[in-house]
Amino acid sequence: MLRATLQLICDDVRLEADTRKPIIIGLYLDAIVAFALPITIQPLTFFNAYEVDEVRSFHLVGQLRGPAGNVGPPVPLDLDIQQPGVVISIVKMSVQFETPGEYRFVMTEARNEGMIEIVKSFNVILATQTGVQHT
Repeated sequence: MLRATLQLICDDVRLEADTRKPIIIGLYLDAIVAFALPITIQPLTFFNAYEVDEVRSFHLVGQLRGPAGNVGPPVPLDLDIQQPGVVISIVKMSVQFETPGEYRFVMTEARNEGMIEIVKSFNVILATQTGVQHT
C-alpha cells in the first residue's frame, strides 16, 4: 500500500549532497497569491512523502486540475520501492494559472485490484481578495 503522509507545494526542493535531506524553498501554505492573472510559476514543485508497506514498483501519473479542467500535460512518476518505509517524490512543472479558484494536484495509479488516488488541493487567489497590496 502507498499512503501519502506529507504533501507540500513550493517553488523548489533541493537535496543536501551528503545526507539527502530535502531543503524546501518558497513554501505555499493553502494558497498561491497572485497580483495579476495569468501568472506563470516555473517551476511549481510538489513534494510528497509516502509510507509504503510493500516492495514493488508504483507507476503513478500526476495531473494538475483547475476550475476549467486539466492544466498542462500529465506527468509520469515511477517509484521503485526496495524496502518498506518512507519514500519521497519531487514533481516539478511549469504552470500558467489563468483563473483564480481551487486547483488539485492528483496522483493516480490504476491497478487490477483498485485505484490509488492522492490529492493535494490549493487555491489561487488575487492579492485584492486578501487585502495584500502590491507596492
